[in-house]
Amino acid sequence: MSTEPTLRIRQALVDAVTDVMNKAGAGLGLPPISWASVAADGMEAVSGHLGVAHSGDPAEWLAAAERWAMALGLGDRVTSGHGTVEWSGVVDGVRVDVWAVVDEVKFYGEPVSSAATEEKR
Repeated sequence: MSTEPTLRIRQALVDAVTDVMNKAGAGLGLPPISWASVAADGMEAVSGHLGVAHSGDPAEWLAAAERWAMALGLGDRVTSGHGTVEWSGVVDGVRVDVWAVVDEVKFYGEPVSSAATEEKR
């Protein structure tokens, strides 16, 4: 059985969630971030994150994620041992996670942000 239709459906879900969330965020003055539709403990869930796909550096990613978390009324900040910081909560019956890479080496294995790339030059 081919996985091609599944991949298109998954990408359509990602595109739809990203579009809806970032349009809502723009209305609140929030920067666009990457979103995904995920399963979490049997609940509908969406996860938004900032990392290497975004301009800036970990400090900027963290600040943007924190703004999103505050706007959505998510819970307390949790720092992982894997180089990320995350906020979680339930919004309109859907679990929402927002997270950012704060330590490039721990998360990616090396510095990868545009700021780190500029420092290497």
